[in-house]
Amino acid sequence: MRIAIIIQTEPCTYQDFGTAYEVALAALRKGHEVQVFLYDEAVVAANSKVKMVGERQVNKMIRELAERKVPIITCGACCLFRGITSDMLVEGSRMGGLTDLAKMITWAEKVLNLGH
Repeated sequence: MRIAIIIQTEPCTYQDFGTAYEVALAALRKGHEVQVFLYDEAVVAANSKVKMVGERQVNKMIRELAERKVPIITCGACCLFRGITSDMLVEGSRMGGLTDLAKMITWAEKVLNLGH
């Protein structure tokens, strides 16, 4: 099965990001394909320059998913609005746009949207 996961909420405040991460790992273990789109405040998770401590080290979670060959696309406009440039992104993630989101949704058999 092809699963698209869209995350919109701030990664260190809400549990949405951790839920999406665990769903992605479970799907990969079962042999499913996963793609992730980070939108709104969730793009902060792909910023490799942010130092995070504690359990929610979301940029490490993004890195792990990317290492597992999960495409991680961040909304470019959302990144730039927050001062995140492409050279600041976690390796394996990239900036994209709403066209990429539309392609991901079309590709997917199931879509999980975690947002406001």
